Amino acid sequence: MHTQSCRHWNLARLLSRLERLGHVTADDQAHALSHIVTPGKLMRMTLGGPIPSLFARALEHTVAKPKGWLDHRHPATDDVLDTPLPRWALIQLGLACSDMNVAALHGEFDEARCIARTIGIQARQAGCVAIARAAADVENHLGTIRHGPERGYGQRLLTLSQLIARAVPEGFPRRDGGTPHGQRGIR
Repeated sequence: MHTQSCRHWNLARLLSRLERLGHVTADDQAHALSHIVTPGKLMRMTLGGPIPSLFARALEHTVAKPKGWLDHRHPATDDVLDTPLPRWALIQLGLACSDMNVAALHGEFDEARCIARTIGIQARQAGCVAIARAAADVENHLGTIRHGPERGYGQRLLTLSQLIARAVPEGFPRRDGGTPHGQRGIR
């Protein structure tokens, strides 16, 4: 089968999976793919435009697929986004976990519960059961809080954060471009 048609087939399946995860617009999808392409170019490719090799290799790297994966057609039963989640999705869950903690510390418990619920839904959809359970535990605990983070919240948050962090094989990047002590960097 022609390489371009295989690339279009696999890209369509990948974008369909992203839509099920809540990334519906081209902007959301480009953001979820770590901005390896602009939303406009992504739309042109989905409408039949050529998919360059450089984009294909970058996409494979982003979704943790082997080199050349996009160039071959795969069975429809093959999950496009394998469990565990790709690095970019885990980093997004880690950032959401941080946002949830900030909201809770500022007394915005409904917002924090909403974020915990979102983390749980995304993890469950991706088949990450342990992360989904930990997020549900944090969400349930936040539902009982009335005046401020109470006993047990810190431990539940730590458990959720550690599960997400362990799932990222290379470690989370720091804002200054380095990585936390003792972890390999994302290259």
